[in-house]
Amino acid sequence: MIIDSQPASSLPNVGRTLLIGESGTLVREALKVWLETIPAVAQVYGISSSEKCLEMASLVSPALVILPLNFNGESCVQLAIDLKQHDPVLKIAFWFDEVSDLLLCDILASKPVGLLSMRESPSQIAETIKQLLEGTCSYSQSLHEQVQRINKHLAGPRKRKDIIGLTPRQKEVLRFLAQGHSVKEVASKMHLSAKSIDSHKYRIMKKLDIHDRVHLTRFAIREGLLKN
Repeated sequence: MIIDSQPASSLPNVGRTLLIGESGTLVREALKVWLETIPAVAQVYGISSSEKCLEMASLVSPALVILPLNFNGESCVQLAIDLKQHDPVLKIAFWFDEVSDLLLCDILASKPVGLLSMRESPSQIAETIKQLLEGTCSYSQSLHEQVQRINKHLAGPRKRKDIIGLTPRQKEVLRFLAQGHSVKEVASKMHLSAKSIDSHKYRIMKKLDIHDRVHLTRFAIREGLLKN
């Protein structure tokens, strides 16, 4: 049973409960297919915000929490970390249509038990959910190649910035931007025009698939560029 609007105060505290971030009808179809064959799940609650997810997690005993990439533009990676701090043994998975390698790095760092691809059929999604509830860490088949590539980068030598292909000058521009300098300030420090720095900034963001300065800074910190 999927419940979207029942007041949290009236919810029963039951085992085998799923909390799932609502992002369309596909997951509803997947859950319907699966719940018809596995009656052990007592309740499935649709969640539409980080606040609601944290509240529900404290009121019920979810067997699994499945999060989208974001709620109203707010990344759910930090939500996953907050949930794990509240309950270290809580099982958390993510589901999405597609994800960049950089964001997937952040997601994997939060140690989810699984990743679900909305590009797969409802029955495939349902089977992955079943495996997660049975205690098996599982990723949708279509995500295996991307996950293996990212895990290889994370486990290997710290050469990821070189693998991505930034030039030495682009790394220097990135370092200055991550330190909080404006485009004009970077241009002055590097004795280049502001137009040239803007061009470097555009190419850097395109290569890294990053679209805002906050994540650009996080990337620079993670890659050790600010230590120079």
